[in-house]
Amino acid sequence: MAVLFSDICGFHRDELHHAAMEVVELLTRFFDVMCPVLKAEAADIDKFIGDAIMALFDELPDGDSAPLRAVARSLVDAGGVT
Repeated sequence: MAVLFSDICGFHRDELHHAAMEVVELLTRFFDVMCPVLKAEAADIDKFIGDAIMALFDELPDGDSAPLRAVARSLVDAGGVT
């Protein structure tokens, strides 16, 4: 099993300069991009922690490595979500 923690770089510093609804919209866009990507790799989304996602990857029956899949998903560009 492998665990992935994914968050928005600089989020806590930058969120202070935005209205609450702008922060909610940013988080919604980020989660809308990342959750399907994680699900496509058979990850179980365990929880959301502020701007972070905790996802669990089990070994797949066909031998796909959980750690390799977790690392590959950590490199996903969230579609220019800024």
